[in-house]
Amino acid sequence: MSIVGSLTRAGAILATLAACTSEAPHALVPGLSTEADVRETHGRPEIIWEQGDGSRELQFAQRPGGASVRVVRIGPDGRLREAFDALDAARVARIDPRWQRDDLRRHFGGPAQSAFYSLSGRTLWRWPFRDETGSPRWLEIIFEASGRQAAVEVVADAPDGVAI
Repeated sequence: MSIVGSLTRAGAILATLAACTSEAPHALVPGLSTEADVRETHGRPEIIWEQGDGSRELQFAQRPGGASVRVVRIGPDGRLREAFDALDAARVARIDPRWQRDDLRRHFGGPAQSAFYSLSGRTLWRWPFRDETGSPRWLEIIFEASGRQAAVEVVADAPDGVAI
């Protein structure tokens, strides 16, 4: 093959790679990426929590049926500080029985499922997640009519055939 043919082939490969790179979402980098970059990558947040210091916490649910709520913390300067999965096994294990509904929403995002039981006045919230072995589980929290937590359970079954 001639040098011109080799250069032409190399140029075509580089052009193809450049096209693929420009279409792929760019990586988010703490301290450099902006809130606009985060929204471009993740879309519209499900919940935004404004902090007293001017920072914001954005929650992005991977639903329906997804076992992930991505939390992205944006500093007062509008730049990404950190990002993590709100529904990891370690965070689920740290549930405080004194937490109210807003505390749980802040910690895990909105529930994937909710049910109200009129006879007892209780409400059930459910979040899918994966335990430390990667097995699908459901976090279930039952609230009294007063809003106080009545029970917290981690169960293995998927309700109504929902796969996670």
